[in-house]
Amino acid sequence: MAAMKKLCLLACFASAALLGCAPDFNTGGSYAGPRITPHNTWIAGGSLPGAALAIDGDAGTAATNDSPRANVELVIDLREPCEFESVTIDHGHNEMGFARKLAVATSMDGSTYLERYVGPDTRKVAILSLPGPVLARFIRIRVVNPGLQPWSVAEVSLR
Repeated sequence: MAAMKKLCLLACFASAALLGCAPDFNTGGSYAGPRITPHNTWIAGGSLPGAALAIDGDAGTAATNDSPRANVELVIDLREPCEFESVTIDHGHNEMGFARKLAVATSMDGSTYLERYVGPDTRKVAILSLPGPVLARFIRIRVVNPGLQPWSVAEVSLR
């Protein structure tokens, strides 16, 4: 049984390496986990106006919808598959620019998505915890139920 666990662990690391999220064993002896691509390499799109402002590294700028409405989407291409457990949305200066309910879906190919989270967005900063580690290249964040003000996303980060 122990040999089977070791074999499974080895296969997991090998597949992660092939997908571009190999663990970094050069961290002074401690395993830091799979890496997330640098924020400045991401590409943002979707129906949220100014989507690129949601990943520009400046919480003073924000991608903001023109009115509160459902089905507005922010899609982020991480440029290669990466493993993460949560998505953080900072609403920046417009702390009331949150949705009542959001959905987070992930994809490896940008066309077939699997829903990972459906729940509340929150005022100022929302930390959306996924049901475990997810390996994905694309993230789609969609407004399910709009808030009282237009949805505003100053920065998105992953953990």
